[in-house]
Amino acid sequence: MRTIVLSFSITDSSVTDYFISLANQLAKSGMRVIVLADRMEEHHFTIDPSVEIFRWPSPRPTKLKDLLFAVKIFLRYRPETVLAIFSSVNICMVAGWLMRVRNRIAWSRTVSTAFHNTASLNRRKVLIYKLATKVFANSETTCRDLTDNFGVPRNKVRIFPNALSEPRINETKEPKRIQYVGRLLPEKGVDLLIEALPEIVRHQSDVVLEIIGGRVGMGRTKHYAEIAERLGVLDNVRFLGELPNSQVLKRLAGAACTIMPSFAEGFGWVIIESFSVGTPVVGTNATAIPEIIRDGQDGFLFRKGDKSDLAKKVIQMLSDADLRGRMSDSCKDHFRANFDTRVVIPQVAAYLMADCADS
Repeated sequence: MRTIVLSFSITDSSVTDYFISLANQLAKSGMRVIVLADRMEEHHFTIDPSVEIFRWPSPRPTKLKDLLFAVKIFLRYRPETVLAIFSSVNICMVAGWLMRVRNRIAWSRTVSTAFHNTASLNRRKVLIYKLATKVFANSETTCRDLTDNFGVPRNKVRIFPNALSEPRINETKEPKRIQYVGRLLPEKGVDLLIEALPEIVRHQSDVVLEIIGGRVGMGRTKHYAEIAERLGVLDNVRFLGELPNSQVLKRLAGAACTIMPSFAEGFGWVIIESFSVGTPVVGTNATAIPEIIRDGQDGFLFRKGDKSDLAKKVIQMLSDADLRGRMSDSCKDHFRANFDTRVVIPQVAAYLMADCADS
């Protein structure tokens, strides 16, 4: 029986949805699927009973004991393919190379400009990508980042977009609520969004910006609250902190639009999450965001770092219910055709099965 090892976190998230869907697809196709999980939290996904799941020794698998654990798994199951994402990529590529696993796939889902990478970290990534036989990217932007900044040959990269299972949510739209979901990092552009809010409030006094992410009253949420108070729009901002994925999707479904003000994105899960529930997105015209948002169809693109242009596009969205309705239909169609797991996962699974068959 052909065997594949997948390494990812099991949480209530769209990333987990993607990889469980992939594991289930491969298992149903007759492969033995081994999952290595660094986190195992409560979730609502159904996992095929034939899938075998093991827990990494460390919460973040980067230690010698994690390498020895991976070697032991590879010795026991002799997989043809190992595919890893996030923190387990380094260990899986090294262990796979040591144990002569034929297909070693590192999954890259962000761009180097989205983080403050050090020279040593970049050198480490270059080495890891050399140990990989393939690198999967989720967008053309991520692919270019791999080739330009880490020297990965273009023929070594295969692009598969992010995807999720279409949720069944019927939420009443709040026509004056705009939504931000994501990490609260400077490069995510939340400062810019709050700085654009006074102009939006001048046109729509009862608008509410809802921010999901971080911890309420702490860290950057406190920083953003201080900015909002200084600008006189604190009453127009709600901080909800971190929420389970199912609740995030409900909040997205009820919003008039979602805002993606990032300065750099390898893809942008939140965009397709928003599309999946029929909510258009106003996003930056930078990196991978324009690969997903069709300007004027599924939402609007605004000039990177331009708070006035951001405010203008949000005001246009809030002021025209018919426009929002058309965009809602368009983004749902766009999601179903390109970012639904029912479309994407069979393509990924077919590619992986062909790799295993060639082993």
